[in-house]
Amino acid sequence: KGIMADALRALIGWSFDVLRNRALELTVFADNERATMLYERCGLQATKEIPLKKIFDSDGYHWEETDDLALAERFNLKMRINKPAE
Repeated sequence: KGIMADALRALIGWSFDVLRNRALELTVFADNERATMLYERCGLQATKEIPLKKIFDSDGYHWEETDDLALAERFNLKMRINKPAE
């Protein structure tokens, strides 16, 4: 239990220390509660909700960003963590 949080914290630390990144961002479906809770436990914070609409095509469907909230069926959540001040 907790191995994914430990692994993510290690990856975040490595990214800041070795790669010298100043911040990390990710995008996750907002309704993916397990993932968003994991990211929050590891220090990421939500910065933006992105409305999505479902697009059907020959392969099935995919989600596409939309500016029209009336068309939004789902949301992406942009999350970010900044490198701690030294």
